[in-house]
Amino acid sequence: GQLTGGLAHDFNNLLTAIISAAQLALRNRQDNDKLESLLGAVITSAQRGGQLTRQLLAFARRQPLETKIVDLREELPEVVSLMRHSISHEIELVTEFSDPLWRLETDPAQLQLALLNLAFNSRDAMPNGGTLRVEATNVDLVGVPDGLVGPHVAITIADTGTGIPEEIRARVFEPFYTTKSFGKGTGLGLSQVYGFALQTKGAVSLTSEVGRGTSITLYLPSSNRSPELANARRPHEGAARILIVEDDVVVAELAGALLQELGYETEIVNSGREALTRLTRDDAFDLIFADIIMPGGISGLELARKVRDRAPELPILLTTGFSEAMGDSMEFPLISKPYDFDALKVMLEQLLPQRARARPEVG
Repeated sequence: GQLTGGLAHDFNNLLTAIISAAQLALRNRQDNDKLESLLGAVITSAQRGGQLTRQLLAFARRQPLETKIVDLREELPEVVSLMRHSISHEIELVTEFSDPLWRLETDPAQLQLALLNLAFNSRDAMPNGGTLRVEATNVDLVGVPDGLVGPHVAITIADTGTGIPEEIRARVFEPFYTTKSFGKGTGLGLSQVYGFALQTKGAVSLTSEVGRGTSITLYLPSSNRSPELANARRPHEGAARILIVEDDVVVAELAGALLQELGYETEIVNSGREALTRLTRDDAFDLIFADIIMPGGISGLELARKVRDRAPELPILLTTGFSEAMGDSMEFPLISKPYDFDALKVMLEQLLPQRARARPEVG
């Protein structure tokens, strides 16, 4: 009841904002300034909805992680800078990082979100000021906590705030559970931290004392791999052809509009079977953009595998709002729903040049 009630409350607020702004936009479509403002409100509310679902998926360990090798010596100062801009000047921010720090193989965006969620929780626990401490150290675990063994990095966010009563400490990571007053928080911040830690095969621990503060530590497995070099390929030039495979007609049409705005030619099919038939008749596509979960007996992942067997050089980009079908290993590039213009642009620019160079010139 707490979960569904909180979810309904937050989504109803978002839908109210979206519907109201869209209706006002239709009534004021001749006023360019007002129209731009109202459409901005629609986009902002929709993005908040996307963030809400990502936090729920993180708790359920179903959030698709876009992992890469992360050098914490570069990542943590950026996160700390964001913290400084988000806390009161009455709160002292102290950092202490081991040198060197072991690398992580993780999703840097989700890591940053987890650390900011912890910092915001600490900030709210110190309304009259205090000390926020951020620590990171290398640890070699031997079964504690949660059975973890081997090299890990422990990142701790500690505060001198009000602390958490013992009777509710076991519940603080539950989604929509919050001790804050109404309208002061969704209760999803710590649930995202919990889900992220477990999804990265790590753990999270909490210690707290009423009146003295709270300390939460993320234990994340280290990696001995080296950071990957930045992709220096130039964006694709010209009107590449993209086959969109999406069973939701409205989503498919909007995806097509986004891709056309980026300068690509598009064609839409509504099932995996239809896509295979289309590819049998015409293979002159530069990329397949497919939803993972589709009816009709062939999912987007199954389609991608069949296409890879037939044309291993053809790039495939998958999308989904629920990534359980992908399992633990990401076989294909993935962009999470809801995706936006800029994120889609970057993904396509990374995937298309290789295919474009491989195609023979005509003439």
